[in-house]
Amino acid sequence: MLVVAANGVVAQTGQKENISDKAMKAVSGYFTQNRHLAGFDVPLKTTGEFFLVPDLGLAWIVKKPFNNRLLMTDEGITQITHGSVMKVGGGGIGKIIAGMMYPALARDWPKLEQAFDIEKKPAVKLENNWQVTLHPRAGQMKKIISKIVVKGRSITEFLLIVKASGDRDEITFFDQKTWDETPVIATDAFIVPVDK
Repeated sequence: MLVVAANGVVAQTGQKENISDKAMKAVSGYFTQNRHLAGFDVPLKTTGEFFLVPDLGLAWIVKKPFNNRLLMTDEGITQITHGSVMKVGGGGIGKIIAGMMYPALARDWPKLEQAFDIEKKPAVKLENNWQVTLHPRAGQMKKIISKIVVKGRSITEFLLIVKASGDRDEITFFDQKTWDETPVIATDAFIVPVDK
């Protein structure tokens, strides 16, 4: 699940900015995700785009190998596939995941230190690279996630999410943008079809 850049996001205006020093903005971009599941030799590879909107949550839109939309909001997690809507989770888990993604990808370490032990270090061999490992301290997050590894250079480029089950997601991000005004395409991503 996403990327925000902290020292070097190219905003829609073409200006570079440090989003962690400003009010939270909508963020969009593209991703490639390799999901490694226990019992399977080959990971499930998906590609798509995402929208992280502070007032709405996270919209994770898979384009290949199939179309699927996952919405993580205050109400929980909703999956939309071929117009069919299914609530995947509730009890605030969507809020927890979406709430931690923005600061993780924005490199907002003070906010993350409220829920995670943070291990920072420069990445090996490449100049200006960095790596941070987040270890959940307690609560519902610790039951779901063992650790999160965030890597990048001027922007966050890679996220590894290791789940308590042993499964893991490796996510590579590209073409991220921040928006001063949330674009219509981002708000439209959160529209849930009404069952007939």
